[in-house]
Amino acid sequence: MEGRDRSVSNETYIFILTAALPLVWPQHLLAIDEGHAKALQYMKFKGTGSDDTVWYALGGLAVIVFVLVLVKISQWIGQQRDGTARGRAKKVPLTFRERAVELGFKMGEAKTLSNIAGRLAPHSSLELLTTDKGRASLIADLSRRVQRREREIKLLQGVKEKLERIRDEGVHKRETVRVEADLPVWMVKKVQYEADENGEDVFTNIEQVPGQLIDLSEGGASVRSSTLDAQVGDLVEFWSSDTQIWFSPLLSGVLNVETQEGAEGKIFHFHFIDPPVSQLRSVIQLLKIEEYEVI
Repeated sequence: MEGRDRSVSNETYIFILTAALPLVWPQHLLAIDEGHAKALQYMKFKGTGSDDTVWYALGGLAVIVFVLVLVKISQWIGQQRDGTARGRAKKVPLTFRERAVELGFKMGEAKTLSNIAGRLAPHSSLELLTTDKGRASLIADLSRRVQRREREIKLLQGVKEKLERIRDEGVHKRETVRVEADLPVWMVKKVQYEADENGEDVFTNIEQVPGQLIDLSEGGASVRSSTLDAQVGDLVEFWSSDTQIWFSPLLSGVLNVETQEGAEGKIFHFHFIDPPVSQLRSVIQLLKIEEYEVI
């Protein structure tokens, strides 16, 4: 548009100039070559006539041709300017990330923002960055994402704290289902001595002590005892002393030793080492039936 305005003004100027030329410098306009000059000199002394009319007609025609040539040249110059302006306007537009970097975002931030805007407006994501309404939409979406991440972080922090508490307390949850029990048992701590001639470890039993089975599963058990002297990592073997529900000795490792205020003795949490699973399942089934009958 700017090039077109300049073109029109040039044409107007040229038209005024060429229209004024016959009035200001008629001799120079018509004296295109030496023949024109002689014709003008002849017309000056001879006066008017048929020959004069021809020369004046030729002179007017020359002026018209000259004006038309100047107009065409002016139009051509204007078209060249318009073409240059259109060429500049047709430059490849900036991508979303390039525009975001221009606005001060880092490359990583621009990439993340581009992905978010692409999900919100797949066909006009750049407008989200360059308009007030679009930026408001981006801010609202980012606020929701931040809130969601904050809730997720809070949840993960709670899980982490619980795991740390379980680790610090030394509590080991058994994966298998446990059943409550109230059975008398005998327990004996096994002490390891140096290897024998065959290179095998030798264990000996310490004096057996009584205990009370609290719960039982295929993977371990909990036993209360006030006389067992064992710590985490020790090996203990225990078996049932009940006349109704009996099971053979079970070799176990001490996972945790729990002391409860106001309760007699300590609670030892065991994990079984190569237990007889079929026997344990039978005992667990009997304990479930007994519990159901009690209820």
